[in-house]
Order: sequence, then C-alpha cells, then structure tokens
Amino acid sequence: WTPIADTLLDAYRKLDPPMTNMELLLVIHLMRFKWDANAPFPGFKTLAKKMGVTATSVRNHARTLELKGYLRRVKRVGATNRFDLTPLF
Repeated sequence: WTPIADTLLDAYRKLDPPMTNMELLLVIHLMRFKWDANAPFPGFKTLAKKMGVTATSVRNHARTLELKGYLRRVKRVGATNRFDLTPLF
C-alpha cells in the first residue's frame, strides 16, 4: 500500500500553482517507488504503464511539476532519472 497524506489530497488543487489530477497521480505513483531516503527512480515507461498513459505524457507531467517547483528530476547517464519530491513536501 502507498500512504498518501490527507493534507495532499485535500490541498493539491489549492496549491499555488495548483496541481492537476494527472500530476497528482504521477506523484502518487512516484511515492510507490519511494522505499528509503533516496529519491525514487522508476522509468517513464514503467510509470506510463501503471498510469495508463504514454511515456511522453508522463514526461510532460514531470516537466510541468518541475516548472511548478514541486519536483526535481536528477538525470543520470545510462540509468533512469531520480525524482526528488522534497520541494513538494
């Protein structure tokens, strides 16, 4: 199971700037891969399959979350990105 704070579920549309439903869904899926203190690193294809969308769509949602300041992608050569959710929380 993946714990989601009630505060996040109650406030994601009221954030400034607000988060869309799909952006929240991406955050929830990223949290499923958060097993320790390190930033999670699922691939875009993995996330897309779990979300029922294309990898391009996931990339676009990640990009908008970055632009809004809620996510930091740490790009790695030859490996999947790490997704730092610290700015959101």
